[in-house]
Amino acid sequence: MTQDDALKVAFAYGQPSGRARLKQEPADFLVSERLGYEPSGAGEHCFVHIRKTGANTAWVAENLARYLNIKVFDVNYAGRKDRHAVTTQWLSCHLPGKQMPDFSSLNLSGVEILEVRRHAQKLRRGSHAGNEFEVRLRDLQGSRADIEQRLALIAEQGFPNYFGEQRFGRGGSNLSIADRLFKGETVRHQQRELCLSAVRSYMFNADLSRRISAGDLSNVSLPEPSWICSDTGVRGDRSRTRSTEQSQLRGWLYGVARQATPELKSLEARFPDWCEGLRRLDLKAQQRDLWVRPVAFNWRFEGSDLLLSFGLPVGSFATSLMREIVVYGE
Repeated sequence: MTQDDALKVAFAYGQPSGRARLKQEPADFLVSERLGYEPSGAGEHCFVHIRKTGANTAWVAENLARYLNIKVFDVNYAGRKDRHAVTTQWLSCHLPGKQMPDFSSLNLSGVEILEVRRHAQKLRRGSHAGNEFEVRLRDLQGSRADIEQRLALIAEQGFPNYFGEQRFGRGGSNLSIADRLFKGETVRHQQRELCLSAVRSYMFNADLSRRISAGDLSNVSLPEPSWICSDTGVRGDRSRTRSTEQSQLRGWLYGVARQATPELKSLEARFPDWCEGLRRLDLKAQQRDLWVRPVAFNWRFEGSDLLLSFGLPVGSFATSLMREIVVYGE
């Protein structure tokens, strides 16, 4: 499987006719992580708020661990953030019984320490409330009327919650590594996590695309998003209830489940080798929203550019929103 294969998925509103360029420079793609809570100021974990440009999250975590003389697994974060962007996020460092570290001599290219706070618990993957984005699409070509119509539809109805291209690695490399892993080859721990996530994401995308093409999701109706963007951050409501119709808007990340479902059996029929490999590793099945609606979605044209601002819940990709608006190149 290649990355191109992974991105050949159905559009919610037909393939866009407009074109634009994305991420021509880091400032074209701004991401702000919102925890949904304030670090308490006390505890054995040191929360470090950073702004990074042209750096990936794992690299920052490794260098923080080296600077603090702790193990890499003692540095945690809620989510990986885009490398080719300007992003802010929190990382937690486990420092029991130690004083608050001095980061004044830390010199990481493209990384700025914004704030340091104590907290009782470490950060866990997906534990934040969401992310806010400011995106500039440059050199817009095509009908602005068509683009405006698409933007209005997305604001009202949302868009498919596909995993973005970054999940699959350059040229689909994460998928290739998964194939090697399932054949019994040794794969580094960090690569293992990425490649297993990639194959589950690929299968999720493929099933979601199939359902869109079949017209199963042609009349999606979502409520107002249940978390909000504000000056104080994003507040998540994880305890919301779902109507029967809303509960059907969930897809599977393949894994071992208590009960086999028609959807899981369908994935086994389409991707037998991957599913067998995931079962051997005893990965548990999980569910994910098929559809997502952006929060505080605003846009404006500036010359030949289109500027957008919006919030997305945990795990949703801004690039999956962009592909519904224009055909873009980086």
